[in-house]
Amino acid sequence: MRNRLGYVSFLLRVGVAFPFLYAGVSAIKTPTDWMGFFPLWVIHTARDIFGKGGEGTLMLIFSIAEIVLGVWLMSGKRIRTAGVISATILVSIVVADPVALAITFRDIGLACAALALAFL
Repeated sequence: MRNRLGYVSFLLRVGVAFPFLYAGVSAIKTPTDWMGFFPLWVIHTARDIFGKGGEGTLMLIFSIAEIVLGVWLMSGKRIRTAGVISATILVSIVVADPVALAITFRDIGLACAALALAFL
């Protein structure tokens, strides 16, 4: 039974970490491809905080955070905290732009997987 839980944990960690790692690396390589996923109010807020071109700074910060979170999930350390943070980010993405639900609906399933990790 213990071995099964190890497999379950590993598969959940890969399943939740992969989208964070992929999006983070891809957004650093080609930020303009990903900029459109931020709601306009987030872009305007980034410009208010960081000045002209602030959306690029926000994209870089968010991308680095996604990569760090993906690596953290894969490490298996303090997985409860990583799972809760992952779920919070994923739910926030859906809530921040409900109009984009046709794209972000998958984040709800990922958030549930992240919470399963937290409770495992």
